[in-house]
Formats: sequence, structure tokens, C-alpha cells
Amino acid sequence: MPVVYDEIVFYGYGEPTKRMDTMLEIAKHIKQLYRKPIRLNTIGLADLIYGYNTAVRLEGFF
Repeated sequence: MPVVYDEIVFYGYGEPTKRMDTMLEIAKHIKQLYRKPIRLNTIGLADLIYGYNTAVRLEGFF
């Protein structure tokens, strides 16, 4: 019997937004293929890493 998940979570050691482009590409495919909610667990440093408001890039994915 296949495992069924209620949601997908980007989480791990370090800051997942350090690989923003890769993360968004994967999130896009998850949304298209599986239509599951996606959650991002972050330490909130993306704005400092990139130097701009990154929330705009995350909109529609999470």
C-alpha cells in the first residue's frame, strides 16, 4: 500500500532558502503533480542572505 502524505515540508539542517531557485522549482513540480499543500520551515534569514524581501518570491508556492 502506498504511503499518503497530507503535506510536503521543506525543512532541514541549515536554511532551506539558501537554495531558493532549486526549492521553488521543486515546489512548482510538487504543486503540479501532487496538488498537496507545501510548508516552509525556515529560520527567517532569507532576506539577509539575498538582500531583498524574499517573501514575494515565495508567494503562491507555500
